[in-house]
Amino acid sequence: MGGSIAISEAVTPQIEYYSDRGGDYTIMTTEDKWTFLWGSIDKGVEVVVFRQEHLVAGHLMRNNVSNKSKQHFDAERDGYVDILIANETVEIKDVVLRCRGICASSVFHVIFATMRIYTREIKKPIRSGIVEISSEDAQVAYHCYKKAFKKNGFSTDVPEPPSKREQDYVVPFTRDVYQLPKLRY
Repeated sequence: MGGSIAISEAVTPQIEYYSDRGGDYTIMTTEDKWTFLWGSIDKGVEVVVFRQEHLVAGHLMRNNVSNKSKQHFDAERDGYVDILIANETVEIKDVVLRCRGICASSVFHVIFATMRIYTREIKKPIRSGIVEISSEDAQVAYHCYKKAFKKNGFSTDVPEPPSKREQDYVVPFTRDVYQLPKLRY
């Protein structure tokens, strides 16, 4: 009896090392995903980025940089941070963090990684960003997102939400390189 056995070759990931405005990190590339790692498995940040046609999505997998174990984030038990980039716009889709004190750092890393892959793969600039805040702690969320966007080169003129609890409070951001200069006479 004859038969064939399919021997699958293990896909060897490509690893790139960077040291730039995003810090010191590696990007491990496999066929359909990019894994960004700042630090180590024991003490670092891990973000996974996927591409689907003309959009790119980023997800926080881990953030255990803090010396306080209560601030260690693991996607399997502590929530999620999801960023989507389409049509040259970064959108914070959903953020649920059970850990306090790591929001801006976590969101910054996911935006950074997702932007890096979008510009590399889609080959278009990123001009704007947006987030819709619906939260019991809307003012805290606003400052988290504003700080994360600012570290990625964005700004906004929209003030913080007027109250702690808000639903559907939209905050648009503009990439600083695309803003018109403010001239004073």
